[in-house]
Amino acid sequence: MNKRGYYIAVLLFALLFIVACNKYEERAKAASVQLSGYNNTGEPLLMEIDTTVYEYYDQRTWKNKWQLANSILHPYYSTDEAVFTLTGANTGKVYMKYPLDKNKLRQSVTFTWVDGKNTFDPPAPDESTNKIGLFIADPLMKGALDVKFYYTAYNPDDGTVTRGKPHYIENIQPWKWVYVDYIPDKIKGKPSYAYFEFYKAGTTQWAYDDEYKSKKDISIAKNNPDSFIYFPLEGETGNVYSYVFTADVNTQDGEEYIAQTSILYPRW
Repeated sequence: MNKRGYYIAVLLFALLFIVACNKYEERAKAASVQLSGYNNTGEPLLMEIDTTVYEYYDQRTWKNKWQLANSILHPYYSTDEAVFTLTGANTGKVYMKYPLDKNKLRQSVTFTWVDGKNTFDPPAPDESTNKIGLFIADPLMKGALDVKFYYTAYNPDDGTVTRGKPHYIENIQPWKWVYVDYIPDKIKGKPSYAYFEFYKAGTTQWAYDDEYKSKKDISIAKNNPDSFIYFPLEGETGNVYSYVFTADVNTQDGEEYIAQTSILYPRW
């Protein structure tokens, strides 16, 4: 091989190496998927991505047996069409198929099954406001609820906490999504928590036994640049936020009662 042929061979080898590396980088993918919601299908669910089963939602007597709250990390290749699926463990029925976005590392999936379908269908963003959505999953709920929500801010200079203007969602029925417009007001200090308070409709009585079960908070403190805040902050518009409020049913002496409550939402 002459010198010219040698250099051509070296260049070709280098080119093939670069192409191979780029091909590997293109193909190596991963999706971190978070599921939240409520399983009202009447059977346990299998949570799968492609052919991999990640979670088996069976009946649990020590907590809400149908509450859905879990996250998984799934590796795949860019040539794959990765699909998140919820399947009935008893019937094999496919309740949900959600194609994963290859351009997003973190993705969230919400599932609320009512009257034979997943009713989670958030409205389109509106750049003039924010949308706050709420779904109440309470098997024992016999009447409507009113919800008050607001956020607080902490002032490190004097140690005081300021509460923002309260907003209301009235006469909420269980198993139905309700959305309202919301623009946060300006208050002194650094945002710390958002609060949701649940009342019996048309009254100031707590919806459940006490404040602990009827009032839920969400941390909105931006502790670092990568903090994920699932609530609109001052000056923000065009966001849609969806929350699932669940009531954990337990049984004692043959009587069902609400043991605790939770508010579920994507953590990224």
